[in-house]
Amino acid sequence: MRSTTIAIYEILIPSQSAALKVISIFIHQADVGEDRFDSEIAPVLSEAVVVDRIHFIGYDDSLVQVRDWFQSGSVIFERLNSVVGDVLKNTKLITFDRLSGRHTSSGLDNAADAEMDAVLLMERRAGLKHMFIKNGGQMEAPEGFHYESPSGRHVNKFIRVANTIECGRHVSVFAFWLLPSVWKKGIKNIFVDTSSISAVAIALAYELKNKSGEGGLPIVTSYQSYGGLSKLHVSNLDAGFFLISVSTSGGLRDRIISAGVKSDRIVSIYSLVEDGTLAGEVLCDLVAKEYSVVDDFKPLRSFDEISCPYCKSKSYPIKILGDQFSVAPPLMKEVHIKKEDIPGDQLRVLDELVGMGLFRVSRSLENREKEISFDVSTLFYSADNLHDKTAKVIEKVAKKWKGFVKRGMPIHLGRIIFAAYPFSKELAESAKDLLSAHGVISVGNVMESRAVRNCLRDPETASLVVASCIDDAHEFMGINRDLRAVQPHGNTTYVSPIFRSSSKSEFNRIKSNLTYGEQGPNTFSLHSIYNILLPECNKKHSWVKELDGLRGAVQWADVEGLDVPSTIDERIGFLEGVSQSGMSEGLYWVSPGGEALSLNPDFAFIDTEGGFRRLSQADVFVVVSVLLHNLRSGMQEGRLSYSLYERSMLSPDNFSRFNDGVLQASILRAARDRELSFSNSSELLSMRMTDFLLSEIDKSNAGGGGALMEFLIALLVGTLTLHSQHVLSVVDAVLKKGSELPECFCFLASYLKFLFEKGEVDR
Repeated sequence: MRSTTIAIYEILIPSQSAALKVISIFIHQADVGEDRFDSEIAPVLSEAVVVDRIHFIGYDDSLVQVRDWFQSGSVIFERLNSVVGDVLKNTKLITFDRLSGRHTSSGLDNAADAEMDAVLLMERRAGLKHMFIKNGGQMEAPEGFHYESPSGRHVNKFIRVANTIECGRHVSVFAFWLLPSVWKKGIKNIFVDTSSISAVAIALAYELKNKSGEGGLPIVTSYQSYGGLSKLHVSNLDAGFFLISVSTSGGLRDRIISAGVKSDRIVSIYSLVEDGTLAGEVLCDLVAKEYSVVDDFKPLRSFDEISCPYCKSKSYPIKILGDQFSVAPPLMKEVHIKKEDIPGDQLRVLDELVGMGLFRVSRSLENREKEISFDVSTLFYSADNLHDKTAKVIEKVAKKWKGFVKRGMPIHLGRIIFAAYPFSKELAESAKDLLSAHGVISVGNVMESRAVRNCLRDPETASLVVASCIDDAHEFMGINRDLRAVQPHGNTTYVSPIFRSSSKSEFNRIKSNLTYGEQGPNTFSLHSIYNILLPECNKKHSWVKELDGLRGAVQWADVEGLDVPSTIDERIGFLEGVSQSGMSEGLYWVSPGGEALSLNPDFAFIDTEGGFRRLSQADVFVVVSVLLHNLRSGMQEGRLSYSLYERSMLSPDNFSRFNDGVLQASILRAARDRELSFSNSSELLSMRMTDFLLSEIDKSNAGGGGALMEFLIALLVGTLTLHSQHVLSVVDAVLKKGSELPECFCFLASYLKFLFEKGEVDR
């Protein structure tokens, strides 16, 4: 387990004119060790921008080692000094003082902190709010549902504090901040409103006993929120302490006080009460704006059943008992895909980039498996026989690229750095030639990104970072970190034809971090021609699974003494050899008639100009991947989701509506998780999918069923699942066709039947 809890956030201190960026480090152990701490802090610093302060939090026995780490010349000293400037001046130590029973804040020199009260309140709120947000403490009901809280009030959000304490390190953070509330009060019992926060109470009881050395270990008891409070009998209320997980109205605290408990014996961990005085003592007020840079949360509005606007709109109430959910069966939905499911801006980008060989599928880059990657050289390729649209795209890219490079040519440009993505080096060399031709004679060596850390310190110079594709935030954060040491007070320009991210928020986050510098936001600049939103690459994508499945089939044939069709061996060899270049074609098995799967002229999503503009199989797969990715991440009606309350999957009707084999295969390959898991749906839905497959099998020897082998592969790798009897009817129908189908079809059907009968295939 990690020995630290590290977070980065912004705070407001009354004496400061602007927000401060802080690295907060909670030390959990007294014997962390310099090497271990360095290994835990290094990855965080590689992603961090320049910060204003460092806060170390923990008990005295944990913080005593921190001063040793700040000896001049130590690795940790150098690391932290590079991100905070004067580390000795800008470091605070926050601990618990046993004599006063309060938290304190001081500098490394033990000097009292003049801003102590503000710093302590800020650090506690910011740290606990960060844990709350990062771990999904607030759960918003999906469309069509809302919550009925234990008090009987109806809300559209539910606060589940248990999510924030699933990590043992977080438990000790809560206990640390709670300790003053129980110090020297003769506490013998700690009562919690839900058993989900018992771990916090137990840790608090242990710290109280351990640090004070007085009395026995307090007993922890759950009174199960409103439902169990009336049944709780306490003989000595003055020896009790009541811990509330979250207060949304102050009602539970009022009930406890009415039972005779003093207000100073009640603490809420979190509060979402608009009037903070109603919640009493609170560790983290999520609504309070004091010392907060962003008002992240608004008070929860609750309603009784009669006036509930959610009920009036036919939303279904999910009853919450204590910290447990009691829910109705999930709502099952079928999703029918359509062109409008691709956002207009993304559709325009795809329309420009397909048809030119840019996209590659199943490719290994820097020891990482890329389900989708880019051959960026195609954006700069020139030939006489290009399609008009492709030629215009290449002309546009060339013009924009030159403009971006020229923006990164200040007179003090000292180096051009290229990223690891293929074709980055070539682009960097072309950038050097372009800048040299414009009189920038101070350009130094063109170097790879890993060489930056070895450069000599050269203040107030500039760097041009060139990448064929920005898709690895870690690499560019590392470049950003190394350049801060090499060129203090310098300038950096990042240029790339393609910026790939999974969402607009991820794009903005990465761009913000890369362009943040000594002058704040936009100190540096980043320019990209195309911003593409794609799903994160699945390391175990369908072609990896297919290869594993086919190898298993060969092993089965060897054991059974069966001949392996040559097409199976050829497919295995092909998949084993595509890792370097990836696939543009050959993604899918050919049709039963031996034809490669290709688009008909009337492709619904991209204009093929009557078939004169040819799209590759990789192009079609990427278009479908973008569409499904948007259905997963969007909030529109008909979205793809799988949750406790709502389960949706791709309708079997999609395969009838989009009857091009290459489109059907792309849907099968791009689908993830349970999106085609009809074995978990109603038998009727599985039957509809089966009827479609039986129809494809029936017409497979008459020019139909183009993607039939792809459906069998989907059954093999578990992307497509059916009810038991339906799986058997499909494989039996293939076997019945016999010699009317190529040998590999019956071979794979026989293997599927073997796996199914042994219970080794998803159903």
